[in-house]
Amino acid sequence: MLEDNDFIIRQIRAAAEGMAYILGHGKSTGRTEIVFPQDQRQKLPHQNELQQLIDQHQYAQAAERLLKYQRTMADQDFVKLGNWFYDQVNLSNQTNHPSEDLSKQTIMAGLRQLSRLKLDADKAPKTTR
Repeated sequence: MLEDNDFIIRQIRAAAEGMAYILGHGKSTGRTEIVFPQDQRQKLPHQNELQQLIDQHQYAQAAERLLKYQRTMADQDFVKLGNWFYDQVNLSNQTNHPSEDLSKQTIMAGLRQLSRLKLDADKAPKTTR
């Protein structure tokens, strides 16, 4: 295999096997898998559009638009987008005039709604598409 001829890959594999041994409390599976994490900065669907509305202090319009996206997205992605949205609005509220803000009650209600949606999604049977 080409991987066996690559010095760096062999070193990474040896380090991974050592970590697997340590984390497995002395039990080795004999198979090492190297997983490269996905870019955490990857944008969620509709994130740019919502960010523009937040930057323009159009919070109510952004919140309405967020709710419209719920029908077009998987529940898991919608929950991530919703959490990101309310985090951004809350950060923006800390730096803007109170008249431009969504109320804390509105933000908390939105977060509670997302929590219920996440719980419902976690309870639902998993289907393959």
